[in-house]
Amino acid sequence: MSSPRTHITVNELNDEIVPRLDLVEKLINTTLASLVETTESGEERARREDQKRRFELMLLSIRMNVASVSRRHAAVIRATQDDDRTGGSLLQLDENEAIALDNARWSRRMRVSSAAARINRLICGLVEKRSFVL
Repeated sequence: MSSPRTHITVNELNDEIVPRLDLVEKLINTTLASLVETTESGEERARREDQKRRFELMLLSIRMNVASVSRRHAAVIRATQDDDRTGGSLLQLDENEAIALDNARWSRRMRVSSAAARINRLICGLVEKRSFVL
């Protein structure tokens, strides 16, 4: 993985990172909850619950750092929204914020596609067993 970016625009934060983070959180939580609920194997259930806990911890870290950026740059963010500017104002990220936001970008690309592939395999398996009807 390349080194984290040290700047982000107001638009990236407000229009990309936060909404996508919300969407990914909802998708993964719903998916993992469903997998925990439908699995018959105690071992598989424990593995999925562990995945859910790790995911929630990662999200907590990302959200705390998004809040940190928002607090530190509240005046710039507010001015951008109030003045209806382009949102291109750059926000300086500290080391922890840069790593967390980089993880948000990376995890969104890697984990969502990985989770989608696993969900697809699971659904195909259930349909083949006729345990699940589309």
